[in-house]
Amino acid sequence: MNPEWIMRARSVVRSPFGAGWRRGSIVGRLTSCRPSRIDAYLIRLIAVPLFSVILITVALMFLQYMPVLFYRIIQESGGMHVAWKMLDLLIPEYLDLGLPIGLFLGVLLAFRRLVLDQEMEALTATGASPVRLLRVPMIYAAAISCLSFLMLGFVQPLSTTAYYRLGYLVQTGAFGLPMQVGVFNRLADDVTLRMDTMNAGSGKMTGMFLQSAVAGKRSFVATAQEGQFIKVPRTRGILLRLRNGRAVIKKNRMEDMQVIDFDQYDVPVVVPRSLGFRPGTTAEEEMTLPQLAREWGDRSRGRALRHFVHAELQRRIILMLLPGTLPFLAFAVSRPPPRSRSFLGMVAGLLLVVLLLKALDIGVRATEWAASPLQWGIFGLFAAIVARMYYLSSFKVGADPLSFVYRASAHLGGQPNRRRQESG
Repeated sequence: MNPEWIMRARSVVRSPFGAGWRRGSIVGRLTSCRPSRIDAYLIRLIAVPLFSVILITVALMFLQYMPVLFYRIIQESGGMHVAWKMLDLLIPEYLDLGLPIGLFLGVLLAFRRLVLDQEMEALTATGASPVRLLRVPMIYAAAISCLSFLMLGFVQPLSTTAYYRLGYLVQTGAFGLPMQVGVFNRLADDVTLRMDTMNAGSGKMTGMFLQSAVAGKRSFVATAQEGQFIKVPRTRGILLRLRNGRAVIKKNRMEDMQVIDFDQYDVPVVVPRSLGFRPGTTAEEEMTLPQLAREWGDRSRGRALRHFVHAELQRRIILMLLPGTLPFLAFAVSRPPPRSRSFLGMVAGLLLVVLLLKALDIGVRATEWAASPLQWGIFGLFAAIVARMYYLSSFKVGADPLSFVYRASAHLGGQPNRRRQESG
């Protein structure tokens, strides 16, 4: 171990705010905002796993949803840009899980490296307390809490609404007409359309067949090389503009049939009335924080709905506060047993965080039969467990908060050896 490095660390730890701060000068107070060498070192150690976990979470989301969305878009005759846009709208939902998990793993792996490289002993020997070492992780936690406020409060609800609206438009078509390539599409009661290809971005179609027939009136059958829908302002109707084709127009009698070749022909189509995308209704998961607060305070709403909205509001607030507890949990489980490089601490910490997230979801659903949400009780229990583990690992000499986990693992791992010895 290098004594010179220890002396430098000792000078930094004992005077983290600089000599100017002790003298009370304004320059000293301004320069105290600069991170020390220990802080800069921890910033680098935490940043790499934190952003790596976030990128891995987004990549796993793409791998999970990409085949399903691409197949759906192809079936609905949409473009690839629509599928990519829908994938982009799913990113805030996955960051809801990726941000706290990334923070936990980033802090845990940083402290684990300090422990395994025996740098933690050097830092504690120079006077750095566990509270001092958590300064940089708590700065990360504060930044992620602010980001979670924006994501959970506004970005994620709006992106969820945009995702469902885009899926509705893909399913029903840009003009409220569901159309598929290579099949006969019923646009209205008297209009049938088939196309070979369709560009979802521009709306242009090729290889078109159109049949329009009204009982007791004339019928119209046409083929065209290409065509496009055109919106008619202030009406429910649209125009199907055909180009370079041939049409057969037949009136009541057979002898009144007429065959024409055209360069351009407009066929009016009346779009059936549609209720649109969720008229007058909004799911709780698509409400922003101000909307949830207004719905909860609206006494005219049903009691069950108000309880459900209240539970969703509490869940989001707890998820914003969750990053403040994760550095303490990561510090508590980062130290493996002596002469060991076991990852049981990381597994136990991840399991505890995932159980909390699942319990919060169950607490929201429990409002269907319970009068009061359970989220704060669950979060209080989690915070108490984290505080106890941090106390044992930081201020209790020789105590290990996960000693029972390591003993159980050693006991289970040692049973086969004993059985072999007894059988031998």
